Amino acid sequence: MSMEAASIAQHCKTLRLSSIGTQFASLAEEASKQNHSHLRYLEALLQAEVEDRERRSIELRLKDAHLPRIKTLEDFDFAQSPHIPASRIRALAEGGYLERAEPVLLVGEPGTGKTHLATGLAIAACRQRKRVRFTTAAALVTALRLHGTNPPRRTKRMFLARAPETRKPLTRPLLSLWKTTRPK
Repeated sequence: MSMEAASIAQHCKTLRLSSIGTQFASLAEEASKQNHSHLRYLEALLQAEVEDRERRSIELRLKDAHLPRIKTLEDFDFAQSPHIPASRIRALAEGGYLERAEPVLLVGEPGTGKTHLATGLAIAACRQRKRVRFTTAAALVTALRLHGTNPPRRTKRMFLARAPETRKPLTRPLLSLWKTTRPK
């Protein structure tokens, strides 16, 4: 590695530009071979950094969500659960209910896909740069039993949902409520 390359790598490390630090040499070689301008090379470097940061941001949000397992909405079989409106789930996946600070409640018998849908909606929200936290009704009841109406701040953050921009508590009626039965 040349002195210039080592210096660039060190500057990228100092500025926390990890993708640029790892890709600048290969992208420079590619730009030279294809006779790209300096600006196009810089654009490619910055695009790589933005994409990597976005990927890492989503990974961190998914980790912080404490999802039981990764299940996306694309994997859900709506044909096997005709009582669940696919169009409503797709609309929820767009995240409008988050902007309006409306809660979503999934109610039904065991094995009807509530956890899969909740996980899929959480993943969709993470992809939209929203912070989510997966919890169960049992975990909420346990937290309330342990701490009453005055839980510690960490526990309160776990289940007290707030509107992202206004920071107001949720006060609107439920957006989605359906009763499901176990498939036969």
